[in-house]
Amino acid sequence: MIDVHAQSHIANIDVSPLAAPHTMRIGPDGLIHVSGRDCGSGRRIRHLEGENTLILHDVSSSYLEGRRCRLAAFGHSRDGKRGKRQIVFGLLCAADGCPVAVEVFPGNAGDPSTVASQVDKVRKRFGIGRVALVGDRGMLTTARIREDLEPAGLDWISALKTSDIRKLLREGADGAPAPLVPEALVPDAVAEVTGPDFPGERLMVCLNPRLREERARKREDLLKATEEALEAIAASVRSGRLKGREAIDRRVGRDANRRKVGKHFEIDVTDGGI
Repeated sequence: MIDVHAQSHIANIDVSPLAAPHTMRIGPDGLIHVSGRDCGSGRRIRHLEGENTLILHDVSSSYLEGRRCRLAAFGHSRDGKRGKRQIVFGLLCAADGCPVAVEVFPGNAGDPSTVASQVDKVRKRFGIGRVALVGDRGMLTTARIREDLEPAGLDWISALKTSDIRKLLREGADGAPAPLVPEALVPDAVAEVTGPDFPGERLMVCLNPRLREERARKREDLLKATEEALEAIAASVRSGRLKGREAIDRRVGRDANRRKVGKHFEIDVTDGGI
């Protein structure tokens, strides 16, 4: 099954030396561990050698049937199985995409809570000198960076949150120009910027015109759908099916805010209409 898996071809990884019976072991702690050493070919050393190593980390979850797994718990379901207990598992990969370790966590573990054990694993188990951990913005939160990565001396790569990007778009208090000016960017070209709110960090930005167009289209669709919902409310008020300011307010609050664009409308509700 491993030999024909599509990901081995997509990532251009030779998995022929790997044998499924040797890639997984269950430790006395009940956790599942996978490593290149267990694969029997020294791949762990080859893929993680060198003073400067890039480590990729992400988590997923899987629901369980039954009640005897001590790690099973209710949590954020990624496979849409409501009402089912699950386990969370974190995967570490080398820079070329080769998996080097996987660990199973309780089903209610949040993404950021898995980072500390991965830091410990990289340092103690693999004995790597300098490591850059790559994770998404939901995993490498400010707290995890401050409490786990920086004390361990690990570098990291992640994405900025929307609130952080807004900081880069603001002018300085002394009238200094904003660190990030989208109009000055060359489409599809990567640029480096600096900002006072991110001391010591390298910020790489790129203007994606296709993503900008798609988001503009979606925004227009949401605005149009919200406008139609408000027109339907107004029609109900005019026909007498919807009466009273309180009832109208509830309907407006439900329909206008459903698509998160209500802030773009000025809505005046009275006892007699909208």
